[in-house]
Amino acid sequence: MKKKFDFSAEIESAEARTNQEYRERYEEENKLLKVNAEELMKLNDNIHDMRTGLEKLANAVQHYEYKIASKTLKQTEDLGNSLICKLSNELDVQYSKFEARMKEHKDEDRIRVPTRVFYISVICLVTLFCFFICTIAANIHLLNSNLLWKISGWSIGIAFVSIGLVIVIPKLMEESK
Repeated sequence: MKKKFDFSAEIESAEARTNQEYRERYEEENKLLKVNAEELMKLNDNIHDMRTGLEKLANAVQHYEYKIASKTLKQTEDLGNSLICKLSNELDVQYSKFEARMKEHKDEDRIRVPTRVFYISVICLVTLFCFFICTIAANIHLLNSNLLWKISGWSIGIAFVSIGLVIVIPKLMEESK
């Protein structure tokens, strides 16, 4: 005895509910679309009015002429001429100074290096050469010996003492004059 269940009534009521929900959503969307269409029409009218006003304003500005008073124009020209004259005079002075310096050094075919810089560079080269020789000697003896560190210390010390003497001796000689 099998009983057959009839679900057709439940299916029809469910379909009716979904159809009604669909119709309600459809009507709500139509209302919103109508409201949006009305708002867009108002916005379009506003944009058209703004564009028309802007075109009128642009046409009015094109016909407008700027006028500068002759007194103001003359003052501006005088100010510009005085600034250019000052700049020209300053450039002439600087150019004449440069030309005089070039004439003084024209006959010299050498580059001037201050004596302190020359002596310091010579001392640095000699110190580096001494360090190189001492490093070779230390490597021949033993690679990790204390001799290497002693030689490095003495080389750096000699460099500092020599540079200090190059700076101090000219000052002492100027004071003795």
